[in-house]
Amino acid sequence: MDQEIKIPKVFISYAWTSEEHNDWVVALATRLVESGVDVKFDKWDLKEGNDIYAFMESMVTSEDIDKVLIICDKGYREKADNRAGGVGTETQIITPEVYADVNQQKFIPIVAERNENGENFIPVYIKSRLYIDLSSDNVFEEGFEKLLRSIFNKPLLQKPILGKPPAYLFDETVTQFKTTNALKQLNDAIIRNPKRVKSLTNQFVENLVESLEQFRIEGLSSVEGLDDLIYEYIDKMIPLRNDYVQFLEALSDNETIETDTIVSLFENLYKYTYFSGSGRYYEAQYSHFKFFIQELFIYTTMILLEKKQYSKLSELLTSEFYITDKYQESRRIGFVNFRFYLGIFDEVRNRNLGLNKLSLTAHYLVQRSNLRRYPMEKLVAADLMLYYLSIILSKHFDYTWFPCTYVYGEHKQIDLLSRLRSRRYFENIKVLFEVDTAEQIKEKIISFNNENGRGYQQGYSIPSLRAHINPDEICTIP
Repeated sequence: MDQEIKIPKVFISYAWTSEEHNDWVVALATRLVESGVDVKFDKWDLKEGNDIYAFMESMVTSEDIDKVLIICDKGYREKADNRAGGVGTETQIITPEVYADVNQQKFIPIVAERNENGENFIPVYIKSRLYIDLSSDNVFEEGFEKLLRSIFNKPLLQKPILGKPPAYLFDETVTQFKTTNALKQLNDAIIRNPKRVKSLTNQFVENLVESLEQFRIEGLSSVEGLDDLIYEYIDKMIPLRNDYVQFLEALSDNETIETDTIVSLFENLYKYTYFSGSGRYYEAQYSHFKFFIQELFIYTTMILLEKKQYSKLSELLTSEFYITDKYQESRRIGFVNFRFYLGIFDEVRNRNLGLNKLSLTAHYLVQRSNLRRYPMEKLVAADLMLYYLSIILSKHFDYTWFPCTYVYGEHKQIDLLSRLRSRRYFENIKVLFEVDTAEQIKEKIISFNNENGRGYQQGYSIPSLRAHINPDEICTIP
């Protein structure tokens, strides 16, 4: 060990009950010494001519003694309670010390024996103290470790370092969402009452949609300062996003997720992307909703990939979403329509703050990727996968998903794609690409058209599929 360890000193107080008991005490003292404890013990330290009572008193009252182990058997309790013999005298010395022991850590009762009913023999004067049980072979090893940890002040569970109170406790404007309580009920139902899962799932979705109502921006006379308000609102939406993440994780982990539930959610969310009604409005005043919906779709993809719910993700990405547009006309759209360009961030706020970011929307998405299970790398990978799949599945859509965060990928390979070298892995994920054979996916990658993926004018282009997997290496290993 690198650091110097202070050798603790321990005094053992016991009764000379029987030869068997004396041998047990000697064995305990010996093992303590072998474990690095300096044991003060009458059989070793009391010499002929020494005053027995003076020795006892010096051991009990000495500041050099870190612990006093009181070995409690039937004989010890009888002598202590009746103040009989040497133990009785010792008890009279120890008792005031016990009550004066402010930290209550120096005097430790050791249960060495129990009666036929399992009751211990701890004397009255120390009855209220926590004890260590060494009364049988079944408990001895566990008890001995507790004893050593107590002597060396190294508890198995240590109190953590005091942290800082969460900032939200002192934020008077913090928003409480119904989704939090709905999530708790859902998690409980998954374990205790599976029949309620479906209804509580629907309740969570309804609560999430309802929670967005408090973020509506109405009655604007100008767009001055609107970017600040939009930014403030997306920040306040983070707990709502996190509730959704836990919601989707819970359903995925318990195989209770239904694609129609997610489709329905995004269909209902779409109404927050446009103005309905009469009066003056600005397109930008719905930017926080658009940001939130886009972020939610990326996280949905990320979670389903993480949980290996490839069939569910395939169903979601090839689904038709039935929405009502701002002209009050019914339309069918694909998932690519949940990706929005947010000029309020990428132009207005970017210019106002002098940030010169390629995309402030991408910057905020990456900055907010603070969940331990879903770091920035996975968010960027999910964003890119949506781009790749929007091209591979292009027959379902009018245009492609633009992966605004791709510039934060640092040319890293996407694990899901690079693993296509494995035939076993290919069989698991082929449903995402709407293929049945390795040759079919090779053909899709070879013919992959990256023309739409030139990327930002000021940045490098979006990586092609070949940057993640060489088509010739697909299914080359088991």
